[in-house]
Amino acid sequence: MPRMKREKSATGIYHVMLRGNNKNRIFELEQDKGKLYHILKEVKDEYPFKLYAYCIMNNHCHLLVKEEAIPINKFMKMINQKYAVYYNRNRNKVGHVFQDRFRSEPVEDDSYFLGLVRYIHLNPLKAKLVEDPYQYKWCSYKEYFYETPLMIDSEFVKTNICPERENFRKNFINLHRGDDENLYLDTDETQEARKMKIAESVFHHNGGVNEKSIKKLKDNTGMTFRDIARAANISINMVNKYLNL
Repeated sequence: MPRMKREKSATGIYHVMLRGNNKNRIFELEQDKGKLYHILKEVKDEYPFKLYAYCIMNNHCHLLVKEEAIPINKFMKMINQKYAVYYNRNRNKVGHVFQDRFRSEPVEDDSYFLGLVRYIHLNPLKAKLVEDPYQYKWCSYKEYFYETPLMIDSEFVKTNICPERENFRKNFINLHRGDDENLYLDTDETQEARKMKIAESVFHHNGGVNEKSIKKLKDNTGMTFRDIARAANISINMVNKYLNL
């Protein structure tokens, strides 16, 4: 089966996710996470691209990147290949390490971009690994408090959050509080759970399953008719009726 064509971003900015083949925990060891971190730095030096946020979990990794002269397919291919060689050699294995090449979604809106920065940094909290993103070693959150970040390109985020910079620290911390109703690229299991959580919130604040709540889910969350039907425990035909289709 041919691969689906990757959706092109008008801004050159993408949210990227790498995931272990068969859901394997390919970054489980501290050594593994450290190796991927150094590969990111190495490839970034060789094939320059902007890196706004990253988080390396046990079986997947999130990146928020911007392609420049080198297209995303090329530098992501190098990252994948270098890590696959390390992983197979270290585990005495052969074959695919990653599920697909990599998954990505275009980022073309400032509010969605900042939501992704928050979402990526809060992954360790969602997994109950830490209570504060600053405590997690393998994400870029703490780099935003360094005078000279180690790997990320922080200026674009800082300008979006606080152009005058005087209150950046406070505004950056506040950005990571609360939640939103966007459905970001994630593991299938996490995305499904998040859809259900969003739907529960919408139903709760809009009087249950009704025309208003169904339309809000359709217009504001990116959920499909099938997602909405599953969350509301109704048929797809009933979703169509609520939407007057």
